[in-house]
Amino acid sequence: MAECTKFKEHYITFDSSDRNRALWPSTSQFQINLSSNITYDDAPEDNSYEGVRRVEVIDVMFPNKNHVISEMYLYLCIPEIGGILDATNLTGGTALAKLIPTRLIGDFVQVHFEVGMRPTKRFDFDGLDISTVTIEFRKKDGTLFDFGTDTTPPSAPRLDLQTAVTLRIMTQW
Repeated sequence: MAECTKFKEHYITFDSSDRNRALWPSTSQFQINLSSNITYDDAPEDNSYEGVRRVEVIDVMFPNKNHVISEMYLYLCIPEIGGILDATNLTGGTALAKLIPTRLIGDFVQVHFEVGMRPTKRFDFDGLDISTVTIEFRKKDGTLFDFGTDTTPPSAPRLDLQTAVTLRIMTQW
């Protein structure tokens, strides 16, 4: 008799204002250590995700700064997860998603992916273990897009420069 595989669905938003700004000064590239940043009641037991079988990009928000809207698109790269695109350039091949704005919300650009159209990375066998996530907003040429200069601690982050990425993570248990 075949064993039934069970999956748990997690939704998580990686917000640049939660980063260690001393180590990651830019909102265009930052890392979130899940073991030190997630403290809510229903967080994974050790604050990491084990046995990840699928990651989907649901929503991305970034500031409408420095003529970002003039870019044809940006790439969302998350090195710990890897790319899904076949592309004619190296950056595209390492990207989890190609970001083409869907709407403006105040001073922010939103890229929303509908169900069935979400960029999705699948992992076979035992899946992937994720304890840190590095978010990168890259231009076609591979350079980071510069949304502007954020403040340094102990000052509060500039809210008008922050970015956010919401993922759906499916884990096997």
